[in-house]
Amino acid sequence: MVEARDRAGNKRNFVGEGFQVAAYRLETAQGPVLAFAGAPDEGAPARRSDVNTGAASPFVLEAASWINQSPPTHPMRVSATARSFERANALATEVSRALAPLLLGDPARLQVQAQVQPDALELGTVQIAPVP
Repeated sequence: MVEARDRAGNKRNFVGEGFQVAAYRLETAQGPVLAFAGAPDEGAPARRSDVNTGAASPFVLEAASWINQSPPTHPMRVSATARSFERANALATEVSRALAPLLLGDPARLQVQAQVQPDALELGTVQIAPVP
């Protein structure tokens, strides 16, 4: 099921077979909202970092670039959703750790949130957004 809202706040649900949406960015008045699948297929943009070299992935670099265009004092939330709390928490923490050194301002402005949904993608999803 997909739940969609338009700019007026109207909500609509669509029921059908599951699918995966590519990584995307949405510009809001508060700043950019970025979303991606938690564990991509080989070569997909959501791979967070190269563990052996410590190099940030292109997705993390792009996310940091967009976030750095907003005021560096505005808090941001890295929110991961998965079928288990352990997976969601690990995913949000991993993305937050890769992103923090690339951001302008105090790294403590990054908040981590783990959410459990029984019907989430098996490997989880991540959303990086300004804190409302």
